Amino acid sequence: VKDFLNTATELRSKRASTGVLFHKNFESALMLKFAGVKRRWGRPTDSRGFLLTDKIELNEEIVKGHQVFHYIVIAEQVTGVKTGYVTPKVYLSDTDLEKASEYIENLDHKGPLVPISAGAAYGTAKCWPPDLLSKLLKSLDDELGAHAIFLGGQSESDTARQIINDSGVKAEVIAGQMPLLTQAAIVQNAGLCISNDSGLMHVAASLENVRVIGLFGPTKPAETAPFGDGHIVHHNAIDCWPCKHRSCPTDHLCMRSITVNDVLNSVETILASR
Repeated sequence: VKDFLNTATELRSKRASTGVLFHKNFESALMLKFAGVKRRWGRPTDSRGFLLTDKIELNEEIVKGHQVFHYIVIAEQVTGVKTGYVTPKVYLSDTDLEKASEYIENLDHKGPLVPISAGAAYGTAKCWPPDLLSKLLKSLDDELGAHAIFLGGQSESDTARQIINDSGVKAEVIAGQMPLLTQAAIVQNAGLCISNDSGLMHVAASLENVRVIGLFGPTKPAETAPFGDGHIVHHNAIDCWPCKHRSCPTDHLCMRSITVNDVLNSVETILASR
């Protein structure tokens, strides 16, 4: 509640006249109302229609598809401009690319680099378990001579270090140590990324010549898989899928059913395709 009120207060101080909601939850619409935003665009989902001044309807075909298409339709309706099919892209500066190259050149390990995004801001329900990641690191080192590098924010760095410690092999942690776009440049240099369903997964998928291995549990790959060609998604639709739990109340089988060999084989496939 405190974070909600603080954010609403900050928005109110900006005196925004119009807000566009790409997320479909109730709280985001309520926040715009609290913030005094007079014109509020969004989909009338999650019983929030009464909080919106401008309701955006998506047809059934769009609703069943990837959220990229949801967002394109929302942008078209708000702006009145037809954008058509767009593939999201992140373009990196020469500075970030140079910093990434310098970092990689200074590493002791000269084998293939495998960037890993082990966290998810939503909660641990979307995260592949740390013990499986530790086993993966050992297999990457033993079988492929590959070297893992952990991405993310400061909140993910301790977990990454514990995973490395449990694996018994050397790996790198740049989570919380480098700006996001410099981390992205390292991913682009590596050409692949292993990630849970998270923001970093989508950043990686939008980089030039990067293939993502997406690990999905409670969420729907049809809506939020890494967008574009060449990516690999691991997902098992178990009986309780999908769900909105932030932490799993049972055995986390949706993520645990993704095996170390599943992920290792995907890394091997991508490395062999170069």
